[in-house]
Amino acid sequence: MDVKDDERLVEDWLTKKGLRVERFSKAEMRCSKTPEFRVFRGSKLAFFCEVKSMAKDRRLNEDCGGATGTIAEVGGPDPTFNSIENKIHEADRAIPMP
Repeated sequence: MDVKDDERLVEDWLTKKGLRVERFSKAEMRCSKTPEFRVFRGSKLAFFCEVKSMAKDRRLNEDCGGATGTIAEVGGPDPTFNSIENKIHEADRAIPMP
């Protein structure tokens, strides 16, 4: 899955929950960093949505030969926590302050 696939997945999920999703215009995106969507409940803005995608762990792919559903042990530091933390900080910077 690529970033656009992830965005479509989130957009579809929000829509199924009865929310209306609106992308920012190209002009808005040129002026400043923006999240992916404005999300509305009815006619009222409910929240902004920033989609972040995580790359698969390359080491696991190499150790398991790309097999899915395989349990593997990989030595060394686990970058998962730092990756998630970094994505949260990136998302926070993209959400406009009132």
